[in-house]
Amino acid sequence: MKKIFKYIFAGMAAMSVVACSEDALETSPSSSVSGNELLGTATNALVSLNGVYRAMYTAGVSNSSNTHQCFGITAYNLVADVMGEDCIMNGQGSGWFWYDCVYNVKSRYTSTGWRSYDMWNGYYTWISNVNYILAEEETMSGSETEKNYVLGQAYAVRAYSYFMLAQMFSRTYKGHESEPCVPLYTEPTDIATEGKGRATVEEVYQQITSDLDKAITMLGNSGKRKHISHINEAVASGIKARVALVMEDWQTALDAANAAISKSGCSIGTGTAVTGGMNDATANNVMWAAEIIADQSGMYAGFFTHMDADQGKYGASARKQINKLLYAKLGTNDVRKKWWNPQDEN
Repeated sequence: MKKIFKYIFAGMAAMSVVACSEDALETSPSSSVSGNELLGTATNALVSLNGVYRAMYTAGVSNSSNTHQCFGITAYNLVADVMGEDCIMNGQGSGWFWYDCVYNVKSRYTSTGWRSYDMWNGYYTWISNVNYILAEEETMSGSETEKNYVLGQAYAVRAYSYFMLAQMFSRTYKGHESEPCVPLYTEPTDIATEGKGRATVEEVYQQITSDLDKAITMLGNSGKRKHISHINEAVASGIKARVALVMEDWQTALDAANAAISKSGCSIGTGTAVTGGMNDATANNVMWAAEIIADQSGMYAGFFTHMDADQGKYGASARKQINKLLYAKLGTNDVRKKWWNPQDEN
């Protein structure tokens, strides 16, 4: 049972994991990048890859309905949080994310307008897009550094997407290796591609870890990162650490996490870097970020609209709170306690 402690959550939601076992979704890819000639050079392929990153925080890309709660990976991270035990909503508000929070989702498994379709279509769209880039690996023109930069990111995006799909549409890895997970596509697909059946949990995680190892190797030989939105060797190592945690491979998780820290050059945030809203992509504790310019803002369809309780938007009527038990585990001098206000009664 969730034990509500009325502290107002003002920080950024962390990525967490949930699982379900329903399989009543289409297994055919829904869309893909077209025109292989556009991906024949590393320079052109990077333009396409930038489009994938842009789609990761754009409302309406994965779902034309309910776009105010369907706006890419920050929405999916918030879904994972409210479906867990640590982040609690104090009310239904406008309804966004509420049905995720209270697990009232079964009647919408086959709907094309709600969460299951949103996440399924979103991640498989990105997988389809990067599969077209990866199909050019043997023939792509450009220097080895340029090709590694693009292909390494494509492998990382595919691994990350399958990792999130596996957590949302199957049971966890340990003890369920032979159970059905999600369909695996590693080749270019289009609307005519015949849908595959579900691969096993073990097969999907083997693909994830293989892709991440390739990504880390390539990105380690890809030169300087061009933009904070691009996945680099450190970010890929961080994803590998998260995957290893789910697989309960503790040593790999530790090694990958240490690699992520050392390769990133980042340091633990202090002071306003932790309490100032955590919306600065240039902060020294940020490994991977999206810089959203004004004309690309989702307005109401965005993470901060749902998290900020002080702006009179969705976050004001459906406040995100911390579980009492988790708050109690924070040390007296833990700066993260400033993310909540124990005196606020709302």
